[in-house]
Amino acid sequence: MGYIFLSYSRKDRQIMDTLARKLQDAGFEIWLDTKGIRGGKAWRKEIVIAIEGAAALVVALSPHSAASSNVATELDLAKDANKAIIPLEIRTTAIPPEMKYQLTGLQRILLEPFEDGFAELVRSLAPFQIESAASTGGAGTTTKVSEKPRLTKPTAKRRKKVADKPAASASESKEVSSRKSGGLTRALIFERLANVIQQEMSGTKEDRVYLVTNIPKEKLISAMNAYASDASPADCLLLYDNTVFGGAKEGLLLTTTKVYWKNLVGPPHQVAYSDIQSITSQRGSFLEASKLSLNDEVFQLAIGDTDALAKALMNAIRAITTFYRETKP
Repeated sequence: MGYIFLSYSRKDRQIMDTLARKLQDAGFEIWLDTKGIRGGKAWRKEIVIAIEGAAALVVALSPHSAASSNVATELDLAKDANKAIIPLEIRTTAIPPEMKYQLTGLQRILLEPFEDGFAELVRSLAPFQIESAASTGGAGTTTKVSEKPRLTKPTAKRRKKVADKPAASASESKEVSSRKSGGLTRALIFERLANVIQQEMSGTKEDRVYLVTNIPKEKLISAMNAYASDASPADCLLLYDNTVFGGAKEGLLLTTTKVYWKNLVGPPHQVAYSDIQSITSQRGSFLEASKLSLNDEVFQLAIGDTDALAKALMNAIRAITTFYRETKP
């Protein structure tokens, strides 16, 4: 899908070098200013080219970056280029007015505790993860940008190192972190709700429904742009594509915090699970689609999709709502 542009203050260079290496180990291609070329026409040109060619921009929020006019400019460029912007708070930060417009509605990822924050960042970047070196255009724009500054690529050795890492250790670390903080971390909440979704949807075999890690990247991005702009890719549990040609601009998206939907006609809707008072499903017919009703707002499935699917979606939303009512994350 392309490389990830890291926007940061040079005063935070040490932590950003560490973060860049870990992202490379996780299989991401990273654009990072490693040679300090800031200033002058050459630098401005390189930054514009790099941001326009990036798949997404991660902005490292800290008191240093909040005071940086360069970081603010990079955010402006990313916004103008319609790039996905992922705010990563590496230190507690008050967002300055010149950055609020670009960051409004975007959920910040807290880097501390590091393991949980990094896991959440990786999930947020999953739609942009490269599958091979060819996915970034080979020796095209990426190579040109990498001349100044360096564009680093993950090596096969690094990928193998990550693949060989025991999965149990990550899970155990999350449990320990959860106990220390006195509640469930967002990573654990995601895991539990992912299990809930997979259980509730296990009996359905609809081509329009995509669960957790099987959600196509292009469809997810299209859905978020159309009716769930404040959602985070890291929190997405289920996508129901209600379009004829698979564009995913109408449909239903379940995240760990909200239900989003958009019908063919009408505005987009969203509701937090904590605000759901009622949810029902309505049986369809040969000429009429099945429906879901959330707080009396209707989502209409595609004609021909089964009533069983409508009931499964209803039960999935009910199960998540129940989880939050019975659990105090």
